[in-house]
Amino acid sequence: MSLTMKDLMQPTADKAAYVRGFVQCLTLQRCLGLLDLTTFFALLFEAGIGFPDVMRSGLNEEEIIQLREWWKLK
Repeated sequence: MSLTMKDLMQPTADKAAYVRGFVQCLTLQRCLGLLDLTTFFALLFEAGIGFPDVMRSGLNEEEIIQLREWWKLK
């Protein structure tokens, strides 16, 4: 069974885990060249995820630095 974007956009009881998993999935797709920045941020917005949610999600420092850089390019 494979996950779809619809599956990933279903919130869990643990919002931090949900945000972390969702952002990591999108980041991987972005790094592979499958998403442009506009689509990346559109999907975050559609999922109701803002930068404060990302900061509280427990992503590692390297992931947060990368997201900050992308946010600046937005």
